[in-house]
Amino acid sequence: MKLLFLKSLPVFLICTTFALTGCESDRHGLTESKVFTFDVPDLKSNPVTPPKKDKDPEAWAQLAFDYQSKQMWPQCIYCYTKSCELDPTKKGYWNSLGTAYQFSDKMENARNAFLRSHELDVYEIGNMESIGYADTSMGLHDAEALRFYLMALSIDPTHKGAWDNLIGVLHRLDKDEFVPPVQTLASSPTEPNGPFVADSINEYFLREKPDDYDLLVNKGLFQTRLLNVPMALEAFDKANKLRPESPRVLIGYGLLYDAIGDSKKAVEYFTRCTKASPSQAMAWAMRGSIAEKAKNYKEALDCYVVASALSPEKAQWSGKIGVLDKIVKAGGVVKPEEESK
Repeated sequence: MKLLFLKSLPVFLICTTFALTGCESDRHGLTESKVFTFDVPDLKSNPVTPPKKDKDPEAWAQLAFDYQSKQMWPQCIYCYTKSCELDPTKKGYWNSLGTAYQFSDKMENARNAFLRSHELDVYEIGNMESIGYADTSMGLHDAEALRFYLMALSIDPTHKGAWDNLIGVLHRLDKDEFVPPVQTLASSPTEPNGPFVADSINEYFLREKPDDYDLLVNKGLFQTRLLNVPMALEAFDKANKLRPESPRVLIGYGLLYDAIGDSKKAVEYFTRCTKASPSQAMAWAMRGSIAEKAKNYKEALDCYVVASALSPEKAQWSGKIGVLDKIVKAGGVVKPEEESK
């Protein structure tokens, strides 16, 4: 049995296949033109008893977790598949499905699930690392693994996992000249030259593929870190022409304008992102951050509530909710003890 994810299909088809609808707002995702195919295991020998609330994706996810704790992977995969079928817009279900496939040593299926999660949150480093890991494990997509590790480093140049995994990828791609500095950063990822090394590797491959959307966005983010506004804008503008109004580049624009203190332009781009792709948690969180600085506490609270719901693992965002809720209930008056939070 196969599970097919058809991005534009408006209905669920359940027979010998599962067809999962995509979120129309995520139409600019990396894999928008692809059909995702997932193997659904044959469960005749040990069938799954559906939960009482069989239309509740969270009930299926809890059942999947129970099977996962028992390492019953076919049943676990089946249940997470049902969660994704019932709510294809929640990245956590796709992440869990990908993890279950990883433990079943079905890396292509795991990669497809992680890709869907990435579409829903293009700024989540964990998704990027999971895709890269699946790629390197298969040994089939080293160029794509490189892409996702560089994407992770453009967000956080101190991310040790990305540096670690880049070593093998660069070696297999016959780019050993980059290996020594990468090995140093894998051992000590907080070295100050980390952003420069990552940017240099990204720039090398960008020269080979000057119209590569992701490498262009990476360049824009690296240049944003340096406050090199002209080069950052040039990179983002090129990327935006390739994929107009796509989430990664809109977030990039927003981060650039926020970095140089132009909050009006930053909010414009983050808002455009949340309208085009409402599942992008980073854009919501940045809208919340800017609103908080402007003392628009109710708007900040609302944005952080959405961001936290989309990415409950981000403790710093959920922590903001309690602080801002107190401020709003106090009529927008910030107490001294809240100012440092």
